[in-house]
Amino acid sequence: MSWSFVNHDERFVLFPESFHPEERKKDRVLILGDWWETDDLGRKKAGYSSAKEHLDLVLWNEYRLLTFRQDVKTIDEETGKIKVVKIYDEAPVERALLRAGKSWFTVPFPEMAVHS
Repeated sequence: MSWSFVNHDERFVLFPESFHPEERKKDRVLILGDWWETDDLGRKKAGYSSAKEHLDLVLWNEYRLLTFRQDVKTIDEETGKIKVVKIYDEAPVERALLRAGKSWFTVPFPEMAVHS
């Protein structure tokens, strides 16, 4: 399972935006959290590893970051499992990448990418 897509010919990475409405903070949208790396049993999630590799392309290889909007709902409060309920029929938007604590966010330009 992959959480993101990369196009090496056109040098862009595509991520969905807005896993949960409460994760939206003004124009900052969470796209990846370090706590998503493993499941409840401590097993590594393949989607996390590939998504992190895709973010590295944006950070270190000058790939553009494109996003598309989707809505989700929590289907299991105990495990935090979610289900995509709507993908918007809009053109992807180019965004900047922001690292804050243990989270990766997209932000509109002209804010610059920051990582820690």
